[in-house]
Amino acid sequence: MEELGKTIELKPEVAKKEKTEKMSYEQLTNICQQLHEQNKQLVNEVQQMRMELSALRLSFLFEVVKNSSEFDSELVEKATNEITFALYPPTKIKSGDEGAYMATGTDKPSN
Repeated sequence: MEELGKTIELKPEVAKKEKTEKMSYEQLTNICQQLHEQNKQLVNEVQQMRMELSALRLSFLFEVVKNSSEFDSELVEKATNEITFALYPPTKIKSGDEGAYMATGTDKPSN
């Protein structure tokens, strides 16, 4: 993983301008494009980290289930429910019932 404390810098010609000088439309457009690209990169990094975290969490949950004799039965049940929910997420039914869920492998887990 990369460092979380990464700093982002704008190009030097824009960052070193005097505060009293107004920027041109082209300069503002350039800054906006740079920030947009940096935002897309950061969003992708966050999504990647979330996927890695989910995989790591699932790995630990499987370990709890594997070694169920070492853990409280309530914890093992919660781990099993969370694994099932992660593998078979419920999908909403498109009928008039807003609270209805159709289970694809399990009922909606209660947390």
